[in-house]
Amino acid sequence: MWCTGKGVQEVKGQRAGGRVPILCIVMIDDFIVIMDWRRERKARYDQRMKKLLPLLSCLLFVGCGEEKGGPLEGGLSSKEVDSVGGGAPSENTLGANIAGKIITFKIPEDKVRHQIQFNDDGTLLILGRSKQLEYRIESNEVLMFDEGVRDGGISFESSNPQVGNRAKMGTEEEIAVVIISKIENEEDHGQRIIGYWAMDPQKTLKVLESFPASEGLQERKGEVAKMGETPSMIAHISKRGRMVLYNGEDSPETVTYNIAADDDEGTSGWIGDIGAGFKVTGDTLQVFSAERSPSYYTSLFSRISEEEAKRRLERTPSKTSKEATESTGDDVSNLPPLPETVTKEFIMGLWAKAHDGSDIIEELADNNIRVGVWKVGIGMGPNKRELIDTSEATMTVKIVDRRFQVWQWSVGQDIGYSFLTYDYDRKRYRWWSALSDGFIMEWSGRRYWRNLMEWNTVRVPEEDMRMTARWMFLSEDRKKLKMAGEIKRNDAVVAYRKDEFTWLSELPDEHKLPEAD
Repeated sequence: MWCTGKGVQEVKGQRAGGRVPILCIVMIDDFIVIMDWRRERKARYDQRMKKLLPLLSCLLFVGCGEEKGGPLEGGLSSKEVDSVGGGAPSENTLGANIAGKIITFKIPEDKVRHQIQFNDDGTLLILGRSKQLEYRIESNEVLMFDEGVRDGGISFESSNPQVGNRAKMGTEEEIAVVIISKIENEEDHGQRIIGYWAMDPQKTLKVLESFPASEGLQERKGEVAKMGETPSMIAHISKRGRMVLYNGEDSPETVTYNIAADDDEGTSGWIGDIGAGFKVTGDTLQVFSAERSPSYYTSLFSRISEEEAKRRLERTPSKTSKEATESTGDDVSNLPPLPETVTKEFIMGLWAKAHDGSDIIEELADNNIRVGVWKVGIGMGPNKRELIDTSEATMTVKIVDRRFQVWQWSVGQDIGYSFLTYDYDRKRYRWWSALSDGFIMEWSGRRYWRNLMEWNTVRVPEEDMRMTARWMFLSEDRKKLKMAGEIKRNDAVVAYRKDEFTWLSELPDEHKLPEAD
């Protein structure tokens, strides 16, 4: 079992064939935290999920599901309960004494700490995870549940836990003795990150200067140097895991964050929506790509006042197509227009055109999917560690009419077609796919960093379904790409998907313009 992070430790002491707790441990700046904690389960898709598989395979030509939500446990029936959590605890009980508290537990022999936030509504959060669990109090024991299924617990020495007390944590099969090292009120946790933060090019460049020379580093330095004082790159962080990002060319985007560590050295955590990590030390916020190495895509922010944030945002309107032309020198006013209604015939008409890589719009020029032929490994399942439905696909990518990137997606005998572009009027990337029955699926996307994009469905054939996909380049030459996300039905996660792309070759001659005599 592993997690992404600075360092990973495998949990030892598991008995062969036993159902034991899995502690997924990650080190953030020498602070070891538990990123996941759950029993090994044999559950797979339930019958509803099996019926959805053919549809999902068609809907998602690329990517779906990571780091949000939890597993679908439709096949589990043992130890189920009708209801857990909910309701305020009585006074002078364990429930009353832990509700609204964040307790830090330490396993001395393993030098491991982890923090659990006990909410007063009967839910808890293991900091570092994005999914809430439920809990119920029985005497001096906290019983934990994942979607109604018992998932271990914590046994305290008394109904009034104190720093220095011992507790027992785990499942019936595996118990760990822990020590309470810190108890704090929820409202006091992570206070240093609350407020407004502005991108600081000078601080960022100073950090980049300390990195060893590598491919892509100079380009990144150039990007940062051009920013100067970029008033639009602002993050507004508030309580209860809410963060609003402003990048100037798009409307404000609300994302969620989780605190993984909060001590005297700083506050660290994850911005799950964009796959990034962060750390706050003093008046500096560092945001870095949690899924990429090397780390020169890091950005440093400085704390600013609310008044300063408003002042900066007021003087950075979003670009229209006219402003894009003026700022880049590229004439985007004469681009082929987007039709009011995208049809399958329109998409097929784009695919029928020859690739032309000249005068590509800036938004597609050097930071999008590389033109050529790709091999794709597809995995889908009830959670990100059980991608039990696997297949392979081939994708062919080309550019036409300066602004359209067109894909042919082949899985066995099934072939689909998509295209994406940048819409200057809506200030968004947009992506359409033609399904086999003629339905046109639509996505809306935005770029967070040069190597990271997020897509959300706008139009799908099932009204109660929505999807999120994120792609991230894993190499500077853009020959490695990962896409991951989740599929939701009625706001409940029903599947996760992760695709890995490997660039194979340049475009075949049949897709290119004929060479001039």
